[in-house]
Amino acid sequence: MPLPIFKSEELRDICTRVLEAVGAPSDEAKIVSDLMVEANLCGVDSHGVVRLVPYVKSIQKGHIKPGVKVEVVRETLGTALLNGNWGFGQVIGTRAMEIAIHKAENNGIGSVTVFNCNHVGRLTDYSMMAVRHDMIGFTTLNCAPSTSVAPFGGTSGVIGTNPICFAIPANQENPIVLDMTTSTVAHGRIKIAFLRHERIPEGWIIDSEGRPTTDPGKIFGSAKGAILPLGGIVGYKGFGLALVAEVLAGALSGSVRSEELSKRYKEGSIPNGLFLITINISSFLDIDEFKNRIDELIRHVKNTARVKGNDNIIVPGEPEYRERLMRIRNGVLIEDETWEAIKKVHRELGLKLEK
Repeated sequence: MPLPIFKSEELRDICTRVLEAVGAPSDEAKIVSDLMVEANLCGVDSHGVVRLVPYVKSIQKGHIKPGVKVEVVRETLGTALLNGNWGFGQVIGTRAMEIAIHKAENNGIGSVTVFNCNHVGRLTDYSMMAVRHDMIGFTTLNCAPSTSVAPFGGTSGVIGTNPICFAIPANQENPIVLDMTTSTVAHGRIKIAFLRHERIPEGWIIDSEGRPTTDPGKIFGSAKGAILPLGGIVGYKGFGLALVAEVLAGALSGSVRSEELSKRYKEGSIPNGLFLITINISSFLDIDEFKNRIDELIRHVKNTARVKGNDNIIVPGEPEYRERLMRIRNGVLIEDETWEAIKKVHRELGLKLEK
């Protein structure tokens, strides 16, 4: 049976109405819905509408607190420490990047850390906010479940997949957007495969004995498997990046520590510590000159001689741009289990569903 297909406008409307029904102010519901659907459009289904029902449950349990104010706890001309007060992660992340951009406009560089923050979704959305202001954006976080990723040579997970994201503006070319986990794969991608009853590539995860497996179920429930760090035979490099992200987003912000994240995750919360940097390019170089340099760099890379069978050199961010164009045209597939959960929430909330 084929998976249900939706236009992006349909998904935004569905998500917005559900979030408003559980107490989200309209502006916050729109931000969260827009960013979830944008993730689906770009092919990052692990951060798309599959998150809607878990967010609803987190609100009902009191883990997500719609409508709370983001509080500036400590501030200098170029930095800020924010208390998200457990509001929507997407709302907090958006506000944090707005503050970082404002500081970079006045001081060349802005840096913001955040604690008491729920799941923020896809980091690209925040780094790209800086790009739209002719800045370089960097974002990283520490994340739950914190026992996802095994250290290089280990058999059990001790840290989150802790992604990092750089976004760099160009002129005629698309921006360079490097949004990657410091693990081999995002936890959410394995969850999507699990929901779709699909096998995963060997080299993504290990079982509780440290053996490679293609069964995504080996990291859920009581299975006690783990995701491998990025890098394969040099996975110590990926795990090193994960530790640095933990320091910047967790320790520096005073956020929930890695070992505490899993406890909150099991209770139904998905906390993130957040760290953002914005670089005002015009403080260093004329913005048009910089963008032209990035165009030249991208073209130089893409004009590289290719190995036999490879017809394209891919620049970071390019697959998501292509996928977005295709899904805007053809619609977004939603796995049956996710759609059934969304329909169930509509029934529970007394909402009508058009589709």
